[in-house]
Amino acid sequence: MNKKNKNVWNARIKNKISSTFQKVSSSINIDKRLFNEDIIASIIHVEMLNRQKIINFKIKNKIIWGLKKIQNQ
Repeated sequence: MNKKNKNVWNARIKNKISSTFQKVSSSINIDKRLFNEDIIASIIHVEMLNRQKIINFKIKNKIIWGLKKIQNQ
């Protein structure tokens, strides 16, 4: 686990961290850098789902609203 990540998690998690969690959290610095791109890609994906009539307009708007809310925090 990256030392920076270890410090972040140690502040909240006092028990031994599982190996699975260590693997998942090891990419957190990359995830933080790609956060905006992930949100944009998710919005585009939701738009495609709507155009393909997999989800309706109302659901599309709710998902996009939620993604933008997360993006702006």
